[in-house]
Amino acid sequence: MRHTERFRGQLVNRKGRLVKRAAKRVDWLLRSLRSRKSRRTNRRLLKLLAKVSDHFGGRTIVFVSGYRPYSPKQHTPNSRHNHAAAIDFRVVGVPNRAVYEYCLRFPKVGCGYYPNSLFIHMDVRRHKTHWVDYSRPGETPRYARRRKRKARAKSARTRQAGGHARSGAPHDGANASVHTAEKSLPSKAAPKTKSKAAPKTKSKAAPKTKSK
Repeated sequence: MRHTERFRGQLVNRKGRLVKRAAKRVDWLLRSLRSRKSRRTNRRLLKLLAKVSDHFGGRTIVFVSGYRPYSPKQHTPNSRHNHAAAIDFRVVGVPNRAVYEYCLRFPKVGCGYYPNSLFIHMDVRRHKTHWVDYSRPGETPRYARRRKRKARAKSARTRQAGGHARSGAPHDGANASVHTAEKSLPSKAAPKTKSKAAPKTKSKAAPKTKSK
């Protein structure tokens, strides 16, 4: 689906091959709206798009952008949109984060997640990659640093492996700390009572009996 234009049909047959008429229809939906030019979309990308549709139960897929002719004003000098090898889209009724995480499973694919926009990006390439862009529509890209994302993932793993008291809910952790504090009090008091009582009784009684 794109604006008022719709396509409903089978894009890939049971043998895993693209249906030619359906593929041409999708090519037209992914055309450049400014220049009205259409280009043959990368066929592997269309197959991946069909997998996305099947995974989410055949929900409606809204195309935001497909083929875009080169423009000197574009942010990426060699965008895969210029080669009809990229799609910006969303799945109706499904959070973009969930669609993004599913697309990360595909090999040799570039996946982009845009928290401040209404779509995700998927393209085909030689090497797999992914990114998060916090820019809004029309703004210069503001990519998240991968080091920060790795540090957050590492801290999350350490929290999960920190024990039952740390991995539980905040209230459970507070109760656990209180119980451990209450148990530690008797352990400190016990040595004091033993050390004071035992030496006094032995040291006073033994000298008196021997001197008499």
